[in-house]
Amino acid sequence: MILLIAGLLGFLSVALGAYADHGLQHTVSAADLKSFMTAIKYHQLHTIALVAIGLARFASPKLASSRILLIASLVFFAAIFLFSFSIYTAVIFSLPSLKYLAPFGGTLFMIGWLSLAFAGWQLKKT
Repeated sequence: MILLIAGLLGFLSVALGAYADHGLQHTVSAADLKSFMTAIKYHQLHTIALVAIGLARFASPKLASSRILLIASLVFFAAIFLFSFSIYTAVIFSLPSLKYLAPFGGTLFMIGWLSLAFAGWQLKKT
């Protein structure tokens, strides 16, 4: 399921990047375009992290049963949604107040990475 979600998120990141590059850049301010591109960058980076988690869980029975890896993937998904999609929506629909959700997503990105580190630490102990 993680790989399915990661594949869809990857597709969306490329589609939104193309939209930003070919259409959005002529309709929004430079600051909004920069925010949008930052959202794409974080979206793509963390989608790759989700792919890595999904592949690791698929490749190893020990990793497949790791709850902390599942938690890390869920946190990354929530972070992408809160950070990137709040910025996308704010820019596309001119709703700047939605950008206030982005710091919550950024915090979740950090929690996701700490969860991944904790999973590595736990696996090293066993």
